[in-house]
Amino acid sequence: MIPDFGISNNVYEEKYEEEIMLESSITLLNYFHNKGLKNIIALDFNDLRTRELPRIFKETNFITLKLISSDYEQNKRQMISRGENG
Repeated sequence: MIPDFGISNNVYEEKYEEEIMLESSITLLNYFHNKGLKNIIALDFNDLRTRELPRIFKETNFITLKLISSDYEQNKRQMISRGENG
């Protein structure tokens, strides 16, 4: 997981954050893999980015898992309250 970090007021936040998050995630995954770690868990890839992983890591064995909730209201409550617990 990549921590939140400050974004300048003059930057379109959503696009900037998405690009930086992907770049940072890929850099960290490669770093840990190159250090010999083999059981790495990467979180928070959206559907579009998940489809890119086979191309990015074409020389690496990996598994992609996607968790889906059938209860939309429960998922909504969880997302709304996620900042309340620090």
